[in-house]
Amino acid sequence: MKTAYGAKGDGTTDDTAALQQALDDLGQTDKGKGSVLYLPAGTYRITKQLRLYKVRNVAIIGESPESVTLRWGGTNQGVMLLFKNVAYSRLSRLTFDGAGKAGKGLWIRWGGYATGDHFPTTFDISDNVFKDLEVGIQGGEDPNIAGHQDTAAEVAIMRCKFLRHSYAGIVLQDWNTVDWWIRSSLFEDNNYGVAGLIGVFHVTNSVFRRSTEADVYAQNNSFIGLRNNYSTASKRFYSTHGPTGDGLNAILQDNTILDTTDVAVSLKSAGPVTLLDNIIRNPAGVTTPAVAMGAGSPGNLIAVGNTFTVSNPIDIDQDYNRFYSQDNKVVNRSTINVEVPKLPDTPERSTAPVIKVTQKTGAAIQTAIKKASSTYAGQRSVVHLPAGDYSTNTTITIPADSDVRIVGDMGYLCFKGCSRIVWNSSSSGPVLRVKGPSKALIQDIDILGNHSADGIVVEGVDQQQGHILLDQTITNMLTNAGAGMIVDGLDHTVINSINHRFFGISKGVTVIGGSLTADGESTTARVNLFGGSSGAFKEGPSFHVDNGGRLMVQDSWYENGSNRSPMLHLTGSGTITLDNMKQQFYGSAAGSSPTIIVDGFSGKVTLGNIHFMGGAVSVQGNNANTNFLLFGSALRAQDNIVANFSNSSNAGRIVTLNNNVGPNSGTGSVQHMSNIGTVNAQWLRSMFSQLRQDKLADPTQSIPSDVTDLILLRVGVENVTNGITIKR
Repeated sequence: MKTAYGAKGDGTTDDTAALQQALDDLGQTDKGKGSVLYLPAGTYRITKQLRLYKVRNVAIIGESPESVTLRWGGTNQGVMLLFKNVAYSRLSRLTFDGAGKAGKGLWIRWGGYATGDHFPTTFDISDNVFKDLEVGIQGGEDPNIAGHQDTAAEVAIMRCKFLRHSYAGIVLQDWNTVDWWIRSSLFEDNNYGVAGLIGVFHVTNSVFRRSTEADVYAQNNSFIGLRNNYSTASKRFYSTHGPTGDGLNAILQDNTILDTTDVAVSLKSAGPVTLLDNIIRNPAGVTTPAVAMGAGSPGNLIAVGNTFTVSNPIDIDQDYNRFYSQDNKVVNRSTINVEVPKLPDTPERSTAPVIKVTQKTGAAIQTAIKKASSTYAGQRSVVHLPAGDYSTNTTITIPADSDVRIVGDMGYLCFKGCSRIVWNSSSSGPVLRVKGPSKALIQDIDILGNHSADGIVVEGVDQQQGHILLDQTITNMLTNAGAGMIVDGLDHTVINSINHRFFGISKGVTVIGGSLTADGESTTARVNLFGGSSGAFKEGPSFHVDNGGRLMVQDSWYENGSNRSPMLHLTGSGTITLDNMKQQFYGSAAGSSPTIIVDGFSGKVTLGNIHFMGGAVSVQGNNANTNFLLFGSALRAQDNIVANFSNSSNAGRIVTLNNNVGPNSGTGSVQHMSNIGTVNAQWLRSMFSQLRQDKLADPTQSIPSDVTDLILLRVGVENVTNGITIKR
């Protein structure tokens, strides 16, 4: 930045013009410019809005948020950085200092379909500090001002800090501003931490302190997940707009909420809302309820396993609303002393040996991997693939026991300026094979097949304590002929995915248990998808388990716009939980066939906090080992497709608990859906067990040296048969 564009970074000189020129050049790889803009240490004073426009697959990276600051020196309410018609991009390791004058730190917008430009999707916003602004990050604009589709979707915000914002740290402002996954971030001394005016967001593992209105505010949002957060001394933890007759699905799980100055959880919509295993401590001497529910139509509330410090913790009119309570307890306030969780630090810059691949061939990559795995074994060496297409007709292999890191300039699904491995053979591949045990890292790489080969195959990785993390990994929904991801035959290794986008024409994600799991032994293998989106585009289904496989999907969006393929069709055996999701079907996918089918399935199926739009659920078959629970969900029409539930099973246990239904016309207040079956406390604990026990692994935990600890970060896979296959 300083060398190529003459920025001073001294905190006094106006660096606006230099920074804007760098942004104008960013991503113009056909003109010899790069796809990554690096900002060295310095304080860069700006006096006008900076704009990144009509690009994708680019990154803006600072040395560290402690050493790189963009400081506002312009007029009041100005925007520091605008992303417009930008997609598949990254912003990291910067501090945005609004100096108490700037309006927005980062604003992500779209010009709409008429512009023909990139839809603003898929962002990694990590390790940044936003301070002394009106709004830290805003997605989209109010549809009443800009029209529908001024938006931003699929945004991963991780390890960021939001300090002293006069309105909110994060604001969502359009109906398609959806799939915002906010993780491991700090919100301190803001009016609101997160304000979801319109859109869909989820907050996990974050810390809130002293929010003057609320840590999280929801207005027009179809479903929200708040999990494992810590809040202290705020006015409220979660507050909704209202009273209103509309529904707003939400689950609050494993949150610690201490000493709010008003009602900790204020619910003014009909929900349904689930409170699961939260700790809510009232301030000393305050005996008013910790939770209040009152809406413009009958609401649904489920509270299980929560801990309170007042004798009447939940204020709800049970003549008007439906309330299910189980295993909640009241304890003395003095017994709740929870330490503030330590948020993860900004990752340190690597000092490991780097091998730069200078020839754009698969053979050159393989040579570099061999050198890294032998000469630099144990040093976490980096094989760097500068942006470009690397052609190969033979499988590239990472050998067993390797700790190599294969790192490109930009990954995701590629447009231009990416580091892309291109398959040019008619054989079945795969393009990339990882042999286990493995401690490799694959980062910022795109795999492009030619419809004949599998993308990535991972094998030999089933060890006790084994772990695989997939972070912002995408399989292209329109071009992959098979499944997005297949997990086959594991008994031990845990696979966790965050911010996923697993699409396939045949199936989205398939999990098949190993031999020990199928025999009913207690095993640890499971697949957990924490936040993401998916869809089916031919026969489906999006999610499938068999042979005792275990799959949990949380905080995810499912959309179908081409046919009536099912999201879930279960006929075998296993355990599956779908929690806090939206299932949306459009008029082009009209029809009467169910979108979730459980037919003679042996095992547990738990569906909770799902917002069905035109989706139908059907339980069928004659299997005494079928256990099915649908709870806290909303079934509503979409494009005149009526959402419904049907049960023709004559065996097993089928329960629906506190769900909303309608209105089928698309307008008006929601109503209660009739409960089916009898809830037994022990059975409900069993059905909730996967939701309660399967958590995202602690990244600092020690994993034995001979056990798999594999990471895929911002990896895209497209034009292949099966996207990612992980097998024994």
